[in-house]
Amino acid sequence: HADRDWVKLSLRQPFVHEPGTQFLYNNVGPYLAGVLVQRRAGCNLAQYLNPRLFQPMGIQRPSWEIDPLDYTFGASGLFWTIDEMHQFGQLYLQNGCWEGKQLIPEEWVRASTSRQVDNGRDPYGYGYLFWRGEQNSYRMYGKYGQFSIVIPDKHAVVSTTAECRDANLLLAAVFSDIYPQL
Repeated sequence: HADRDWVKLSLRQPFVHEPGTQFLYNNVGPYLAGVLVQRRAGCNLAQYLNPRLFQPMGIQRPSWEIDPLDYTFGASGLFWTIDEMHQFGQLYLQNGCWEGKQLIPEEWVRASTSRQVDNGRDPYGYGYLFWRGEQNSYRMYGKYGQFSIVIPDKHAVVSTTAECRDANLLLAAVFSDIYPQL
């Protein structure tokens, strides 16, 4: 059934704008990148990342959503505890280094968290799957207020897990109430 093959569905999506001319947040690119890794590695993303990232950080077998054909949904759906999510923010604060071992290349950390494009929402921009923010921060941003906000200037990571329909209010509270105390 055609609706079960998310790869084909993704590849059939029309380009609304000329590539590179306008920011459009969507999950197609990260999903397809995850499919490519999974096909090349011969295992799902969690299995691939387990010895390379999760185990060295002490993260125990996280669950990750899969599509109807068993491809990991690389764009989202990774279920971590708040501690695990916070650890990932800490890994980025430490430029990809964890307990003396470089788990993510420092160059990638820098590129992925730098402004790559204007996001059309705020003056901060968007990196490679990281939202830029005030006070030179950047963040992982999950649905309804799942944040891990890295604030390099303060050598801090602030992580939240919430059910907040207006996550911008939660984000504003972090910078109005928590940031001044760092």
